[in-house]
Amino acid sequence: MDWAGLIFSMILGGLAGGFVGLLLEREADKYIRSRFKKKNAISPETAVEFQQLELEGWVKARFRILVKQGKIKQTQDGRYYVDLME
Repeated sequence: MDWAGLIFSMILGGLAGGFVGLLLEREADKYIRSRFKKKNAISPETAVEFQQLELEGWVKARFRILVKQGKIKQTQDGRYYVDLME
């Protein structure tokens, strides 16, 4: 394989990896939102503690990212909810 082919393969592989990562993030986001809906944690009044969501594995890390991005809201007493209108 020549250098151009190698570079093209590396770029294509990187793009494919990024696409797969994006798909996994979206699926994790949907799964996390479904956990909130199942627990009816859709407002400050119905917010739940983190443990009640029963998240496992790398989905926990994605949860923390969504909190930092403001997509998951946290109450003053440390409970969480999602605003379905957003």
